[in-house]
Amino acid sequence: FSTPMVAATASLLLARDPKLTGEDLEDILQATADDIYAQGWDGESGAGVLNAANTLKYVRDQFVTVKLTELRLNKNKNGDVESVDVYGTVRGNFDSFTVGMGKGKRADSFKEVAGPYTQEAENAWITRIPEKLLRGSDEWVIQVEAKNKQGKPKAAQSFITLQKPKHIN
Repeated sequence: FSTPMVAATASLLLARDPKLTGEDLEDILQATADDIYAQGWDGESGAGVLNAANTLKYVRDQFVTVKLTELRLNKNKNGDVESVDVYGTVRGNFDSFTVGMGKGKRADSFKEVAGPYTQEAENAWITRIPEKLLRGSDEWVIQVEAKNKQGKPKAAQSFITLQKPKHIN
């Protein structure tokens, strides 16, 4: 997002509805952005590109915000990955959400590994993925997918690599 354009769009939203909170503005801007890579929020392009026209057509309380805020590798003293902690935000008009994993940098299918959860999460720890589920690849896409009250999915994805860095001597 370009800061001046987003600020201008947010000010137009506030002029129309001064009761909007910062969280409301974030949800509206992210939900109406045009995707660049993966559908929904992703670790490479975030929410995408501002679409001011869509943003100004919003209807309050229709959005679901889903984003991954951190993927934390937990390692043993030998440096081997023991688990991955998933942190994120899921809020808005949703029924439930799950966490899934897909092999490779551009996974197109995901195996559900946690959930369904029904409580909102705000930059919170969602789940721990144990090492036994991480076998078979050093590259994974972690996905949090929420379903709105009508059953329509909204997802956030981020890539993680489990390899130990190679040291150059």
